[in-house]
Amino acid sequence: MRLYYYKDPRGNFGDDLNLWLWPRLLGDFLDTEHPYYAFSDDSTTDPSETLFVGLGSLLNHHMPKAPHKAVVGAGVAYGDAPRIDDRWTLYAVRGPRSAEILGLDKDRGIGDSGILVRAVELPATEKRFPVSFFSYHENAELVDWDSACRSTGIHHIDPAGSVEGILAEIRQTELLLTEAMHGAIVADALRVPWIPVRVFDKLNDFKWHDWCESLRMRYQPHDLPRTGAWLRNKKGIKGKLLRTLRPRQACKEMRRLAREAEPMLSEDAVIDEATTRLLDQLEQMRQDFR
Repeated sequence: MRLYYYKDPRGNFGDDLNLWLWPRLLGDFLDTEHPYYAFSDDSTTDPSETLFVGLGSLLNHHMPKAPHKAVVGAGVAYGDAPRIDDRWTLYAVRGPRSAEILGLDKDRGIGDSGILVRAVELPATEKRFPVSFFSYHENAELVDWDSACRSTGIHHIDPAGSVEGILAEIRQTELLLTEAMHGAIVADALRVPWIPVRVFDKLNDFKWHDWCESLRMRYQPHDLPRTGAWLRNKKGIKGKLLRTLRPRQACKEMRRLAREAEPMLSEDAVIDEATTRLLDQLEQMRQDFR
């Protein structure tokens, strides 16, 4: 079985977590040395092989048609939903919304497989950061978050960092503000309270609602401050409104949210059940494809 995942050229925690998590849970059962990269034209794919689809918003029309696909925890979000036929085995998807779109029983929307960091033994650590901000990978390149956060006493977690380093930073945090969904997923899994924030409008709310509903939570992000400027055409008529981020002001708002907003955390019993069910589905996959 061969790993299928998206590789961001800069690096992105939510995607890179695939290469950290699955060898620890599936060992030699899964080939992570020769992955099939999403959105690539991989001519080396053998139609008789099986692709394993775990972490990511990968269930769309771009997926290769010929190989069999075994899915544990991935979700729908971008592009058109794939046509499900006998070349698919869907053990679990990210949440009830993905399940509904794919024509599955909503009970198959067990949760994002990033939850399974709970199943890996991690080294002991201590809290170092009262408040951390986990930026979204597409926005991290646009803003000097390190400087802006430092000016207000917030620790910035760069999504392009190493997986082990980011896992440690999340565990060392007392309260996480996050625009990145897998920042929230892993924080929730490791029992770190978190607050969702939104910097830019291009975030995909569907996948957030999908995952949150799988753990009986509601996604209600806090928008960070931006300034507005209208573009004018040659006749002086106002056109499109451009909204630009004010990083330091955004960090000041995050400090206020850290003091006043109600943090999120799924109930222990709910995430325990989701973890057990995902592990059961992994074991079922092992038996089916042994």
